[in-house]
Amino acid sequence: MRKTLALLLSCLLLTACARQAVTPRSGHYHMSVPPETLIVPGLTLDTEAGTFLLSYDGFSSYLPVGTFEQEGTELRCRTDDGRYTYLFRVVDETTLAFIADGSADMTLIDDRSGAPVADGSLFLLAN
Repeated sequence: MRKTLALLLSCLLLTACARQAVTPRSGHYHMSVPPETLIVPGLTLDTEAGTFLLSYDGFSSYLPVGTFEQEGTELRCRTDDGRYTYLFRVVDETTLAFIADGSADMTLIDDRSGAPVADGSLFLLAN
């Protein structure tokens, strides 16, 4: 009985101390890139409406726009046409990290035109 009670208390303590999912703020997030980068990838979130706009390639005629939902620390952005999904990990309320595995390809049309969005790329909320 004492072992069961001790185990139960340990589980409750660990659950209470577990990191809670943080909700990102609304606004424009820009990818952390060197200052000389011409085209900076960006993600705009409207948390009230649950919508997003993603820009990463100035030469692309496609503009990913759609809705997002959050499960734990994962932000899943799906385009309105259903063609593409982009995943981000919510680091804190002002920082997102791109998750390449499970996301649509974000290869640049011309490598010289901007910064490639790689796995783990950080997107920071603009002031």
